[in-house]
Amino acid sequence: MLFVLVLIIIFAGIYIIFCVPSNEYNFLGRIKLRLKSGFEQFMTFLPAPIKNRIMSTYNYFVYKPNPSVQIFYVVLVLTLFLLYYYNGIKIYFPHKIISYNYVYGLYTILFFAIYIFYLCSISNPGIIKSNNISYLKKKYPYDFLFNSDEKFCKKCNLEKINRSKHCIICDKCIEKFDHHCIWINNCVGGKNLKYFYYFIFIHWILVTYASILSSAFFYFEIKEKNLFNQLYYEPKTGKKFNAT
Repeated sequence: MLFVLVLIIIFAGIYIIFCVPSNEYNFLGRIKLRLKSGFEQFMTFLPAPIKNRIMSTYNYFVYKPNPSVQIFYVVLVLTLFLLYYYNGIKIYFPHKIISYNYVYGLYTILFFAIYIFYLCSISNPGIIKSNNISYLKKKYPYDFLFNSDEKFCKKCNLEKINRSKHCIICDKCIEKFDHHCIWINNCVGGKNLKYFYYFIFIHWILVTYASILSSAFFYFEIKEKNLFNQLYYEPKTGKKFNAT
């Protein structure tokens, strides 16, 4: 139990540091502001070389394309699955009522979740280059209806296509830019938006499926052992009481 608690604290800390914006508009944002303020105060006591090294490392992990959160995702998914397997599936299956085929279904969904994560990570989001600007204008012929003050990207030295944006992390212009997702270490744009939708949807199915499977198991365990009609006792005092 202590191991699980430590993992939750570590994962929550990583999530707050890398995924939550610093603001006063939500609870996690306020937590990050407090952590950031405390970290800045701590940095004032450090020598300049150490401070510069810490800040360069922080900037690399937060503002540069890197696989750190991708690795975190894989570790998180596999850790949660192993906890689910060793504390549930391995102990209680095969079950008298619930077929193991439902567990195979869970394995299949997990496989597709990781596979789609892989597709999102390697897919081209729609990088704009000098040799495809003419094609993109024809691909989105009505984009001129979207007014834009920016007509030229100074960093890429390219004409700016409407609904595109220069990603400061990837340092590239992306067609139909949605956002830069640190979970897949890639931008989400016109070419891979469908994969990102699949990514979100398959993980929703994975969590929902595992929750329904767990709920069904608990229900049949309660019914089979008649737990609500059992007599329980407090180990220290020996006091007996009925289930509520």
